[in-house]
Parts: sequence; C-alpha cells; structure tokens
Amino acid sequence: MAPSLVLLLLIIAYPIWMTFITSFAADGGFTLERYQSVIREEAFPEILLQSAIWTFGGTALIFLIGLVLALCLNENFWGFRTARLLLLLPWATPIAISALVWRWIFNDQYGILNYILYRLKITDGKTAWLAFGNTGFLANMVVEIWSGLPLMTLIILSGLQSIQEDIYEAATVDGATWLQSLWHITLPLLRPVFIVANLMFVIWTFNSFPVIWVLTRGGPIHSTDTLVTYIYKTAFQYGMFEEATALAMITFVFLLVFSLLYARRVFNEGEER
Repeated sequence: MAPSLVLLLLIIAYPIWMTFITSFAADGGFTLERYQSVIREEAFPEILLQSAIWTFGGTALIFLIGLVLALCLNENFWGFRTARLLLLLPWATPIAISALVWRWIFNDQYGILNYILYRLKITDGKTAWLAFGNTGFLANMVVEIWSGLPLMTLIILSGLQSIQEDIYEAATVDGATWLQSLWHITLPLLRPVFIVANLMFVIWTFNSFPVIWVLTRGGPIHSTDTLVTYIYKTAFQYGMFEEATALAMITFVFLLVFSLLYARRVFNEGEER
C-alpha cells in the first residue's frame, strides 16, 4: 500500500493543502479577507444557485433518462447490440470536441437546430440560443446530459444484467405485473448501483468545465457560470489567484460535506434495513 499512499499524498493531498494555505495566507499571518471578498461579490449568490441547479438538476435528468434507456436496452430486441454500441459514441468522444460540435448545432446563422425548427415552422430560424442567459444555460445542460448519459446508462445496464432471471420468473408466477416487478424487485436490487452512480455524477457534473467554457464561457455576463468556470475566470482572466484559491476551497468543502452527508444517510438507511 505504501507506493499508492505516497502517490495519493503527492498528487491529491499536497495540492489541496497548498490551496488551503494560499487561500488564508496574507502578509504577516492568516486572514479570512479573501473568503469575505468572494462571498460579498454581487454575482456569487447567482453563480452558487446556478451551480446547484446545474449539478442536481443535471444529475437527476441523467439518472432518470439513463434508467429508461437501460431498461430498454436490457431487452432482447432486434439490433440491441448495435444500439448499445451507438450509446458509447458520445462517451468515447472527447467532451471538448463534442461541445464544439454542439456549438455549431446551436449557431444562430448556420446551426442545424435553427434549420430544423424553421423547416417545421416552429421558429423563424434566427434564434441565438447561446446569446441569452436562459437559453444558453439550457443549451449547456442539454450537452452535459448528452455527454454523461451513456456512462450512467451503462452503469445501470450492468446492474440490471446482474439480476437473476429466476427472480422475475418467480414474480410472474405469483401474478406480478411488469410495473410491480420494476418497483418491488428491480429498483430495490439496483439501489447500491444508484447510490454510487449518483454520488459520482454529482461530483463529476459539479466539476464539469469544458461544456460551459466551449459553448458560452459563462456568459453573457455570469448567466451561465458555475463555480468551476468562475474560479477559472477569477484566476486566469482577472489575475486574482488568491481569491480563486478561496473559491476552490469553498467548492471542495461543499462537495466534501455533501459526500459525507450522503454517505452517512445511505449508511444509516442500510443499517435500518
């Protein structure tokens, strides 16, 4: 275990510790001034709310759509192997490249989305999806869901395939319908898979950077920013590295507290069961 522990200390623990020290360090000692400064920023509450919607809304939608797709792909229909293979394409493609393609799809002049909506006579074909806060945030969410959906679907699908068919056969003999089997057999047996997958995707979605940066760069103003893109801007665009470390520590503490509370609740529910 020693080599692994040393590696973890070097590439994880040490950078976190240095970020922590930098966020408090000041001439002659330590101060909370940087934390007070970033929290008092006018845009901070809005960005914090957007980060929460982005994280939990995105994870919830990825989970629900992924569950439906996994249930469909678990059936033996014609071409199901091809469908599973196609599902891997968004996940196998680099996120930055995928986001760049989606940026062209949302383009107000040449985008295929505007063309399709125009041909269907839904819009006039000139909607600037990425130029406004509401539509820009929605567009970012769509791309994030698209990129994360394959992995969630595959995780749930692997869990479905681990359930023995004998259980369903016994339930059918007892008169259970498909919905009853889903509610009383499938979902309870997939609970451990759901726990790990949702926690992983909350952390992953919260820390997602390429999609927003390629599509809107957090604009217009801060209407599509999350804490992750705001940290990047603070450090590399505004040159405020100390304030960026304070924001990074706020992000770290938020994810750490959420993970601990989530794990504690799951552990307590497991003991009660």
